[in-house]
Amino acid sequence: MIKNHEIHAQRIDLPQEADERFSIGIDVGGTKIAGLLLDGNKEIVTRATVLVAKDSTDALLTAISGMALNLLESVPLEMRAQCGIGVAVAGWLNRESTYVRFSPHLPLTGVHIRAELEAQLGRPVVVANDADAAGWAEFQLGAAREYDDAVCLTLGTGLGSAIIAGGTLVRGHLGMAGELGHICIDPAGPQCPCGGNGCLEIFSSGTGAERAAQRAGLLSDVDPQRTMTGRELVAAAAAGRGDAQAVLDEVAAPLAQALTMVVGALDSGVLVIGGGFGSASEYFLETLRRQYAQLAPHPESRPLVGIEVAQRGAEAGALGAALLSLLEI
Repeated sequence: MIKNHEIHAQRIDLPQEADERFSIGIDVGGTKIAGLLLDGNKEIVTRATVLVAKDSTDALLTAISGMALNLLESVPLEMRAQCGIGVAVAGWLNRESTYVRFSPHLPLTGVHIRAELEAQLGRPVVVANDADAAGWAEFQLGAAREYDDAVCLTLGTGLGSAIIAGGTLVRGHLGMAGELGHICIDPAGPQCPCGGNGCLEIFSSGTGAERAAQRAGLLSDVDPQRTMTGRELVAAAAAGRGDAQAVLDEVAAPLAQALTMVVGALDSGVLVIGGGFGSASEYFLETLRRQYAQLAPHPESRPLVGIEVAQRGAEAGALGAALLSLLEI
């Protein structure tokens, strides 16, 4: 594996003064809101979880700000003014990360989320796409920490991703960079929640794995009345079931193809795979590595990029949001 110091510029770290500050990170998911508090050593000192309020935008924003205020109570009084607050949400944000262009699972589409939260909290708030936040956590404290250039993918219900280039989170012209899940793989494919057809996440995600298992007629060993879940598919393939292995190959193939495009365009130093489906098994990663190696161009002159499992787990989104908040205070 080619390490960062051999081919890239010097790593860009957080500003030194950030080491002394507390920070709050909140990850707003489809079913729950997870929060945490980091101390000055970037260690988690407090965690909180509540069910997500989907009834209305106001209820959801109130739940987010309420969690932030509760976590703030754990910060020493004299340090609260400098405590960062970051919020990660599933959705497409504008370049300034103040406005939600579209959120597939939350009542936030069209909401000026940063202004709304700052009005409720009376202090600055940093908002980020959830996959960007998770990628930043892996870059700072996880599997990508030895690299200046990385792509971090989150495979769960959908497929999110973050691009780190030269030590910086790439946001793009509209603030929507890194939406690799919405690369069109098959124009004639099924419709995606984004409105497009044949997007990568339709095929290579937990939901995509379930669809593939259903098409193949693979039933759950736990409940024969339903199709295998993505995790069950990976477990069956790892246990040696040939039919499950064939379906998993089908799931991994579009992702391997997309990764060759990503590496060709960005010259990334590492590819990090996380999420509830993506990091469920080393067997899936081995399948993906094998298919990527078969497709990667010019192996004699371009060393294969490593595909690594994410290290920060389910807390990556909240952790990344907390770390990102320290950059803008």
